[in-house]
This record gives sequence, structure tokens and C-alpha cells, in this order.
Amino acid sequence: MLAADAALPPPPGLLTGDNTPVLPFYQDDACDAEIGPPASLGTTCTNLRAGANCVVMDLPDDPFISKDGSTQSRINAYESAFGNRTIRICGNQSISSASVTLCGHDVPNLGDTGDSSINYILTWTSNSTQLVVEMAGHLSVSGDPNVNPVAWGVGLGAAQIAGGPYHFKLDKLGGAAGAPPGCVQSEVISLGSQDNQIKGADIICLCPDCDDQIACTIDACDQNTCTCESCPCTHTPDHSACDDNNSCTIDTCDVVLGCVHTPVSESTPCEADGNLCTNDHCNGLGSCVFMSNKTCAPAIPPCEGGESCNPGTGLCVPNADAPFSTLCELDGDLCTNDHCNGVGQCVFLNNKTCQAPDPPCEGGEVCVAGICTPLADAVLRQRK
Repeated sequence: MLAADAALPPPPGLLTGDNTPVLPFYQDDACDAEIGPPASLGTTCTNLRAGANCVVMDLPDDPFISKDGSTQSRINAYESAFGNRTIRICGNQSISSASVTLCGHDVPNLGDTGDSSINYILTWTSNSTQLVVEMAGHLSVSGDPNVNPVAWGVGLGAAQIAGGPYHFKLDKLGGAAGAPPGCVQSEVISLGSQDNQIKGADIICLCPDCDDQIACTIDACDQNTCTCESCPCTHTPDHSACDDNNSCTIDTCDVVLGCVHTPVSESTPCEADGNLCTNDHCNGLGSCVFMSNKTCAPAIPPCEGGESCNPGTGLCVPNADAPFSTLCELDGDLCTNDHCNGVGQCVFLNNKTCQAPDPPCEGGEVCVAGICTPLADAVLRQRK
């Protein structure tokens, strides 16, 4: 017969009688070394619990009247929050006809002024040669059970009882196959000291929900320093979580306000448009604006193309000059045929050609204001 404790995680948000939060708690490992020897017992326990031959039994109600009040009222408060109290049996063969019977307390009503026990009998039918009986318990806290279902009463928590004598014990095994269930069984065999004590070392107090609803803080608590009464949270600012990809702000995380974006000083260089040809700067209000465009050499028509700024490098690069033989005007003389030389200069190509004189009679032509104008021909003379 193996005994193992199971998990008991209370739901979040419960309060003690003095309105302090109840921290979640649980058994770390139901099949740990506490259930040995032998050392292999933990492996056997784990395999049985993971198998398919498990049955769950609801615990019966308890009409016992404690010196501190009704036991059933505490059970009702607990089960309304967590569901029915159960015991589970797992074996290496199928299990049927499993039940739990309350056999009563070993003291009368109102007689629990010292140590006392509650006795149950478990019955089942199985050919199993290995069994694990899985049950759990919790240490009640002081408080109103109508407010906090794990409380037993104001001033009546486990901490108020010296010595902490809280035990689960599998005592005897017996009963012939087919025997009716009942609190008195024949063929009883002692199981020895199958006694598990609920100890503080078996209960690991979990961190509470440390979320402070501030998106830029790293919320945590140190599990190793937690107690079930106190498990303080830390909220570490993570400034990188506030990066707004704006070079005109300083981004910080405030543990109260969240992300804060403080504008940098005016005229701080920035980059607004990905164009290195614009001289951008912060305006002191958190925005990046254009201060002025970068100036490159202008074009000189009609021959020289000037310069333009390369947005990828921010450098001025030459534009293409006018093609060779593009007409231009260099000297204001319309009688010269001026043209661009292809490298940004206006030059003389040649003089405008007019009709040459044909001596001795024809005077030819001369260029005036870009027009070929005839010169005087030789004068006809007759002798008398």
C-alpha cells in the first residue's frame, strides 16, 4: 500500500479574515522521496498514477460538531470554491466497486479539545498487486470560512495550534473478497506506519500574480524567498520596451506612469524621410522636421547641366550637360554659329557663310544681324 499527497491549489483572489490575500500553494511532487523507502517506491507511484486503472471517490459529508462549530459548514464553504473532496486509488489492474465510508470521529461532538482523529474506510475490488491511495489536505488559516474557503474560523487557523500534529494515516488492510462495506472488517492486516504528516516543508508557496498592468515593467517575485504570508513582487523598468523608433524622444519606463517619451532639444539632428539631401532636425516637441535642402551647383542653360543631390549619399553629383551641337549664344553676334561642346561650354562652331564676291563685278554678301546682306556690285561705266 502506497500513500501519496496530491495538489491543492486554491483559486486566486481569496482573502483571509483580515482581508489579506491567500497565496496559492501546492505539493511539489506527489511521488517524491517522502513516500519511501524503498527508493523505487517513487517510480512505482509515478507509473501507477499515470496508468489507466484509477478511480476517484467523493468523500462523504461529516455531521461532526466541533467545539468551534459545524464541521459540515466548513466543508460546504470549501467545496463551493474547489469542488468535491476526493480520494483516488490507482492500481496495476482494473479497480471497481470503490467507495469511501465515514466511520466517525474518535471523540464525541464538542469533544475535540485535544488530539482527535477522523476515521474512514475505503473499499474496492481489484486484482492489483500494487496500489497507490492518493489523498490530500490543507492547513487551515485563520479567518471567516464564508469569505475564505480555506479558513476554519477567526483565530482558529493551524498557526494557532502548537506542534502542528496534522497527519494522514493508512492504518489497516483487510476484508474478504465480496464482504459488505462497513467500518468493522475481518481479516485485518496492519500496514505499519503509513503515516504522512503535513509539514511546512512539503508546501511550496507560489508567487502571486505580480502583473502591475504597466506594460514596460518586468514583474517578478523570488520563489526562494516566498512565504505563505508574504511574497513581495518586484517591478523592474524595461526602458527598451518603450522604444517608439523616434530619434527626437528619449524613451524611459516609469514604474507608475508606464512609457514616457521626453522630447530632445531643438535642432538635434534626426532623419525624417530617408533622404540624406535634406537637413533634418528635431523641433523640440518630439517631431523630426526639414530645416533646409542641401544646395548643389545650379544648371547654367543651355549647355551646363549643373548638379543634383543623391538622396542615398547626400552628395552633389553632376547632371548631364547639353549634347554636342546644341544651339547656344556666346557673343551676341548672330552671324556666328554658336553651339554647346557637350561638356557644358558654349563655343563657336563656324561663322555663318554668305555668298562670296565674284570680282570684278559682283560684290557678294556680308552677314548683318544674322542675315546675309548683298554688297554693292561694280558700277557700270560708259565712255562717250
